[in-house]
Amino acid sequence: MASCHRGKKQPNSEARAYHIRFNPPDSSTYRYNTTSDFLITVIGGEESFATHTTSRFTVNYLISKDSNDVVLEITFDKIDYHEVNGAGVHEVDAANTPGPVREILKQMKTADFFARVRPADLTLTLGGVQELVNTVTDAYYSEANRPQASDYWGQWAERELVWKNLDPLVWVALDSVRHPGDHWADTSTNLEQINFKINRYFQFDTVKAGMAMIRSQGRISNDKRGTWVLGKVVTGMLTGNESGKCLIDTATGMPGEMDDLIDVEGDVQIEGHKARIRVLKMITMMGGKVK
Repeated sequence: MASCHRGKKQPNSEARAYHIRFNPPDSSTYRYNTTSDFLITVIGGEESFATHTTSRFTVNYLISKDSNDVVLEITFDKIDYHEVNGAGVHEVDAANTPGPVREILKQMKTADFFARVRPADLTLTLGGVQELVNTVTDAYYSEANRPQASDYWGQWAERELVWKNLDPLVWVALDSVRHPGDHWADTSTNLEQINFKINRYFQFDTVKAGMAMIRSQGRISNDKRGTWVLGKVVTGMLTGNESGKCLIDTATGMPGEMDDLIDVEGDVQIEGHKARIRVLKMITMMGGKVK
């Protein structure tokens, strides 16, 4: 999950005020279609490679309330996961050759997971994924290798399958009074296969039919904790841009549509070798309340 630092807003006192917060109705159900596209290209002698993953999901969220928290019961109607590595294409889904990925996807389509959202700061916690992964690794790995395999596949399943759907729900923190025309800033950290800092500048554009249009323009820079790509430590300067927009229900804080694009590149050293990195990350989501 990305970490956030909330900046101060610039008020527009002449416009109507909206207190938008994450507050979907108790016992309601939301359904979203999400597409995620992630491309990393590294050019530099023996270190040259490309990784491209595309994921498509249909996800349901059954809402309940627990004290001040919102609990999401998560079920998947559809999961398609495609991976391209170099010249080879690996299309992974429940119908493909046996293996841990296939089995994880198969079981996730019939399992329930839970996420807990704290509306005050949009902190998200997740439950149920690691337990499912453990049943898969128990079947595919020897007892000696299970702890390492369980940790690896647990992180993979949460990052590639679950957080790609949860993060768009809380793409922008809005638990405060805002006016159309307001601007504010947030800082977050991308942790998906490569890490970098995103400084986003949001604008509250308009409200039509109860849906607020929020836009963002961002700048990318290095994470102060250091940089890694696909598990390899890299040194150098990464720069780039982010742009996105989201339609948010002013009454519930739930999105109706969202898309975000990140384009990052830079000259780096990977394990002592010079290389040029470029990262493209695109995500789109559409849906809403179904009952």
